[in-house]
Amino acid sequence: MASSLMNAPSIVIKAGSYRRIPRFCGIALFCRQEMAKTWSVSLLPLEKVTEKQLQTLGVILWSWTLCRGCLTSGCCTTESCPSQRLKRLGRFFEHYKALTVSYEVDITPGDRPALGTHEDLFDIIKQLKLEPDIARAEFVDKAFKDDTCQRLPSLADRERAINLAVKVMTMVNCSAQRQSSGLLEYGLSQTPWRSDITFAQFIADIFPMTDHPSLNDDDLKRSMDVKAALMAKKLKKRVGLKLRPTDDLRRHLKLDRKSRGIEIYHHTAFLKEHLRLTKDQSHGVSVSDSLRL
Repeated sequence: MASSLMNAPSIVIKAGSYRRIPRFCGIALFCRQEMAKTWSVSLLPLEKVTEKQLQTLGVILWSWTLCRGCLTSGCCTTESCPSQRLKRLGRFFEHYKALTVSYEVDITPGDRPALGTHEDLFDIIKQLKLEPDIARAEFVDKAFKDDTCQRLPSLADRERAINLAVKVMTMVNCSAQRQSSGLLEYGLSQTPWRSDITFAQFIADIFPMTDHPSLNDDDLKRSMDVKAALMAKKLKKRVGLKLRPTDDLRRHLKLDRKSRGIEIYHHTAFLKEHLRLTKDQSHGVSVSDSLRL
């Protein structure tokens, strides 16, 4: 067995495009494939997603009310149905697929995975929206309890599942604790959600409400002039900035002075769905109440 593994050829797989995997990676993949044959748990449980599941994600994130056709036959026939905006949300859904396909079960036989289906992930998002005022430490236990008396998934797997749910909900890279300096060096910035902090407080901390005198000026013309001057095309042309797309909402307008690069959050359809959801809410609504919408 050891001899056959050492002589195993490189393996060609498809991940967006074909690429050749080094021999040692091929051995690891071979071992996982052999383990999967004798283990009922899927190693990549979120590898595939259907359009129906993407519709469900819209219902959970933005309280979509689907038309009768979507609910019965799966064929949308109403122009006002939010499913008509699925194509506009294509970039966000592609990002969702990239996030979820990377979730890999890393448990020992007999353990229960934190996520077995996309619906498991949706349940975590729903619970975060329903109970935004409990601390992460309490949520990490409560979210995975069931009535089957099975033992909880490993703590590391639960933490990963919650981080993934937060990424999908907020488009912010989240971690359970402060990241190592090595990750920072490679630009893999993550925002820590500490165990003693509630989800609502975490959101309030990473998106603080500020009153910018120039942007929120009572003088409408002055305010519009400032916003017009900040248009991406003008920044690129007049200041010579290099625009770089980012999937992390917190990194929007983050400037790298050395390279003159500025990051632009490019999931505008995602933001528009949130604006539709909150357009009828008063400006004084709390973070917790906003999350429950």
